[in-house]
Amino acid sequence: MIRGLSIATLLFVAATVARAEIPALPPTFSCQDGEGSSYRIWTQRDASVLQAVEKGVSREIPLSPANVLREAPRTGETQFFNGWNPRGKDLFAMLNLGTEFAVRYRIENGSTRVHVGIVLGHRERTGLSCTASGYSARVVSFESEAPASVRLAGQAAAYARMRTKAGELDLVAVLGIEAILRRAFASSEYSTPPGREGFARNFTVALNPIDPASMKQIAARLEPPLAALLETLLTDTRYRVYPDSSRHAQWIREGFSATPRNYTSIAAGFLRFAESPGSRQGDIKGFFLQEIHPMLKALDEEEIATIRVLGGPTVRAFVTPLWNRAVGKKTKDDYPEIPGMVSELAELADPETFDPQRFQEKLGLILRSKIGANPETLEYFVEDASSYVKQLTPRQREDLKGWLEDSGERELFAELVK
Repeated sequence: MIRGLSIATLLFVAATVARAEIPALPPTFSCQDGEGSSYRIWTQRDASVLQAVEKGVSREIPLSPANVLREAPRTGETQFFNGWNPRGKDLFAMLNLGTEFAVRYRIENGSTRVHVGIVLGHRERTGLSCTASGYSARVVSFESEAPASVRLAGQAAAYARMRTKAGELDLVAVLGIEAILRRAFASSEYSTPPGREGFARNFTVALNPIDPASMKQIAARLEPPLAALLETLLTDTRYRVYPDSSRHAQWIREGFSATPRNYTSIAAGFLRFAESPGSRQGDIKGFFLQEIHPMLKALDEEEIATIRVLGGPTVRAFVTPLWNRAVGKKTKDDYPEIPGMVSELAELADPETFDPQRFQEKLGLILRSKIGANPETLEYFVEDASSYVKQLTPRQREDLKGWLEDSGERELFAELVK
């Protein structure tokens, strides 16, 4: 997934930035860190460059366009320029998250205030003192705003919200969190006991919602010493004992709070909980429903339809009665005649005794009944009966189609075997 930038723009930049060339214009920013190294940064539409002079050695590093693989920044939000190799075989090989220049512009009390940050080799450059070229602005480092544990936890949490509809992190998120962890473990703050406590406290919210399969992927990308540090961090955040029901509820909460709402995240939360053993345990299910009830009630009919499509049959069967109950609609339990009709159709759908004419007559009766006259009850009926109808062989389904008399019967049968 490419966030914030079109493929056409990326291809144009890849063709343009064949190598890092120092522009003729003055640098956008000039900085010096606490160890005496100096940096000049040019942020331009077609070719951004970071020049670093460390221990007398100068190197020029091409930078990507802003926020490749991240959400496009809104006004006042941080822009991230990462290392860029235009000769990479794909976008992931082009982008180097171990190199980064971050900048945020804001107007405060009528004057421009700029925050900047520099990362090289997965290590944040600290003690930065910077100036801007061409305009008057106060330039300070992100380091002065908050400790590394707070800032890096915020970035990790943003990546952790990039999940698929199955609940696993997408590749961008895996790579991003790997890079954030490398920075965390390289920071001077992490090297002290109070610093490690700060990282555990702040990273709890970022790491605990990540599903175990994705966490295993992240750990596999780290060298053994760093993987051991990650395991210690997961112990400190109590990741291993974090309840799955809380994790799945958090996915729904994150998707609901996003602007615009992230229906993929909401669907993933419902799907993974519905598939979990906890969904069949009264106390755990009750806790989960208590957590998500206010959000479920606030979703409108169009939104819940989107979530059901994204989540598939499992989510549709699980969330429909919950949402109906939350908004005051009747649920499947309010229609005791449905199980009887399902049982009758299941008997007729037995492949061993299947009679297409009798099956067609039953479909017609269902459509003319109270169940068939109400789209809501008909949907409940289809959910419960479809697994039986799907047992019919392809030949039996074709035979039945020849007996179906009108579009209503054909549409109902199509829903039952979908």
